[in-house]
Amino acid sequence: MGILCKKSLGTSAGSLVHISYLEMGHDTTRLFYSNIQTVINNWLLIEGHTIGIGDSIADAKTYQDIQNTIKKAKQDVIE
Repeated sequence: MGILCKKSLGTSAGSLVHISYLEMGHDTTRLFYSNIQTVINNWLLIEGHTIGIGDSIADAKTYQDIQNTIKKAKQDVIE
């Protein structure tokens, strides 16, 4: 087991992709790279974080601050 990081998966010499290409060819490397992406996508589906509508609604003070900022910006344009 190990950690997959930019260095081990990247485009530099000695990376998994580079060694796979040299030893197994382009077809196997393409499948390997595609499978890594599938693993990452599945991990994100399971472990990914989301926000709900309640997280995106501003409280009354924040809403008022936004309105004041917009009002001030409009006044600055008029002047």
